[in-house]
Amino acid sequence: ALAILLLIFFSFLRPVKGAVDRVISIGAGEGVEEIAEWLVQAELIRSRSAFTFYSFLSGTAHRLKPGTYVLSHAWSVPKILRRLAEGPPELEVLVREGTSLKDIETSLVAQNILAEGDLVNFPTNELVPGYPFLEGVKSLEGFLFPDTYRLLPGSPPDLVVRKFLDTFEHKALPLFSSSGALSTHWYEQLILASLVE
Repeated sequence: ALAILLLIFFSFLRPVKGAVDRVISIGAGEGVEEIAEWLVQAELIRSRSAFTFYSFLSGTAHRLKPGTYVLSHAWSVPKILRRLAEGPPELEVLVREGTSLKDIETSLVAQNILAEGDLVNFPTNELVPGYPFLEGVKSLEGFLFPDTYRLLPGSPPDLVVRKFLDTFEHKALPLFSSSGALSTHWYEQLILASLVE
């Protein structure tokens, strides 16, 4: 009888079906039961109970990290748990010279890093205390410096924008200043430089 129960239990740990990828977002503070429910709804696991039991058995139940993941139907429960315990992988995002704000956002949306409108409609005035050069600026256009960025899927827009602005502040802002003070028409120069690109 025990052998039959073990056989049934291990059958629930097998992959669900073929290699179809699903994007799953796990919020901060969500426990293993809630995560199991998300995975059942996404048809990534066969049994919520088997997933929960195995997560405690393997010691991963309290090590599952929030974030956005791309998981496959072809993965077994142990493999899914390993990925969730490792945390979401960082993605490399290359911003090329002359790329518009809208195109950068489209790329980030395609990689599940941000949602539509997160960059284009970002309220820049909220960041003025930390980035005084944003005073009076209505858009982030021109502030996303060409570089390679490492970002997590499902990142808060505020965090992504700060990464972009920190790079801009260190690499681009000094080009618009003389003896530590920004030139009078620096923002107009920035916009012109963006248009030329």
